[in-house]
Amino acid sequence: MKNIIVKNSVECFFLTNLISAVFLKDLFFLHLFISIIILNFHIRERVKYSFIIIIIILKLILSHSFLIIDIDSAHKEGITYTTTMGKVTLEDYYTPGTLFFRGFLSNDHPTIAHYRLPVVSSILSFRKIFSESLYIHSNGVLKLTQALVVGDRSNNPIEINDKFIITGLIHLLAISGSHIAIITTLLFFLLFFIPKKIRYIAVSLFLLLYMPFAAFNVPVIRACLCAIIIMMLFFFGIKVDYRKFLLFMASLFIIISPTVISDLSFIMSFLAVAGIVYLGFRSKNSLLNAAYVGLAAQTALMPLTLYTFGMTNICSLLSTLIILPFISINILLGVLSIINPAIFSPILIYIEKVVLYIVNQLYKYTYEGFFLFKINIFLFIFMLLIIITVFYMPKYRWFIFSIYVFLFIPVKSEYGYYVYRDYYNLSIVLILDNHRELYVKGDYYFYKHKLLPQLAKIRTKTFDNGIISVRGASNHYIRFPKSSGLKKICINKRKNSCTAFYENNRLYVAVGNSINAHKIEYGKFIFIPLYN
Repeated sequence: MKNIIVKNSVECFFLTNLISAVFLKDLFFLHLFISIIILNFHIRERVKYSFIIIIIILKLILSHSFLIIDIDSAHKEGITYTTTMGKVTLEDYYTPGTLFFRGFLSNDHPTIAHYRLPVVSSILSFRKIFSESLYIHSNGVLKLTQALVVGDRSNNPIEINDKFIITGLIHLLAISGSHIAIITTLLFFLLFFIPKKIRYIAVSLFLLLYMPFAAFNVPVIRACLCAIIIMMLFFFGIKVDYRKFLLFMASLFIIISPTVISDLSFIMSFLAVAGIVYLGFRSKNSLLNAAYVGLAAQTALMPLTLYTFGMTNICSLLSTLIILPFISINILLGVLSIINPAIFSPILIYIEKVVLYIVNQLYKYTYEGFFLFKINIFLFIFMLLIIITVFYMPKYRWFIFSIYVFLFIPVKSEYGYYVYRDYYNLSIVLILDNHRELYVKGDYYFYKHKLLPQLAKIRTKTFDNGIISVRGASNHYIRFPKSSGLKKICINKRKNSCTAFYENNRLYVAVGNSINAHKIEYGKFIFIPLYN
């Protein structure tokens, strides 16, 4: 970026924009004004004004417009659409590909104009037809391919998503930077017969068209734009310092949309790429290079993953290397099936079955590497500081892997009962020194988004005994290695062997010769300690 940034101060350019976004992300015009000052100070004179004008125009357009992606539902209030800014309800009917501009000063009547974009509208319509065609021509068998090619996961069973999460492969299922990297690499090699510079242009044009085909998924837009810019730099023979390029592109995204600093997908993409460019090792062996890239990205993401989701799989790198060739073939054939879904459906059915078989086997054999472990803010900051320090101390880059040690540090949980109940759900967790027991009955949302994070806090994924009944889904996260069924907890039926009995929103806990009754509050996790 030395031809654009003054005195090669990309790091300073990034930090000033980051600080500006942190404090001014909700003040549009003030942030715009400060951004102009930052750009004016850091951008070289010969490109300064044209560059500033382009950035300002993009910021104004993208911050005050939205595009209709799909029609969601119709009801008495109007029609709800899926748009680039989420769900929007409008009174009238509009076709996908309609661009709306919102007013700058009024919130009462924000929409001031709308235009139909013919090419974009055609691609969005074709996207929906294509996804439905794959489903129809395969008699409902193809489900994974739609997610890999167009980002349509509506037909994916919950079981598939859960196993991708547990094996650490969910990044391959969602269209993101890694997905665009696969597509770009495959297309570049498929066009081997074309001169290299022409290939850069051809692949760049494809990526431009692919953005609406992937429903303008924000991570896809970022990845496509970065890939296109890099290929254009190669086209003009400009050498790229990937460290500075990463900071420069992140700065531009922050200027255009300061809210990205709180966007988890942006932060994770940034950290993954930072891990690759700062921690990546070099080897003459292509397989080792792929392993190094994956390990660097996984390591850089580890603290945020544990802090945000409370789950990871340390075998995900190995799993990725095993399944990546088959996923790549699935993506390639899926992209080629755009020509004619009927022709490619039979072979896609076969390769998708192979992919799902491998995922099932990886789930079976790498489950022991799966951790339910949610870290606190202090440990998150400490792990992040280790990574940032190693970023700028290349000689000690192997020290980065010390963060994996934290996964194996024993965590002692308080002994007792962790209870939750509301109108639809009930869970009782018993943690003892030598016995763990779990009872769960409820819907999948509660099980996935409330119970599992609670178990991640006490770092528990296996129980000696238990019963899990989840409506609309199966349990793949929790295991009972010894036996199923309850031993120490009774539900609505008292037994002499039970140490706790739940009935009518109360948990009765046996303490010596007496029984203590505890009323369970609605919609709140309650901890009931064991009494000595």
